[in-house]
Amino acid sequence: MDSDIIPLIHTYQRHVAEAIALFRNNLGVRGHLLRAWRRSSLPPDPADADDGPAIPQRGILDADRNITYSFHGIGCRLEFGDHMVDFDFGPDQRFDGFDAWRLHLLAESLPEFQQFSDVDIAQQHLSQLATAGRITKLDSTIGSHLYFFTNPYDSRA
Repeated sequence: MDSDIIPLIHTYQRHVAEAIALFRNNLGVRGHLLRAWRRSSLPPDPADADDGPAIPQRGILDADRNITYSFHGIGCRLEFGDHMVDFDFGPDQRFDGFDAWRLHLLAESLPEFQQFSDVDIAQQHLSQLATAGRITKLDSTIGSHLYFFTNPYDSRA
């Protein structure tokens, strides 16, 4: 049962990775995305080694495909036309972390994953993966609520 949720995790991670690539390619962000967003509302800091562009809190990543974004706290909400992906950054700018809440939000809009639209069911599956040692939470102050695959081969779609 626990491995049933893995295709949803891979779909979620692909969407996040695609958005990160769009930030880099379409908006020219090379450094830390959260810093680039926060820099847009702060005065310039000559000590900031990241000289990439400042980006607004909300905007369009790909107008042709109707992909928009909205930064919040330590993450970002992405609208992919007919479905939404919300992610938080983990330690060292990682963006491959996931939790039951974020997976359930995506599952609500994708018919093939409707069984995980209930956050409690998604959490049950994640708990089983954690008990089996396939996913873990990292000891970190940022993103400590997120799960990550323990084996890099599991994280590949």
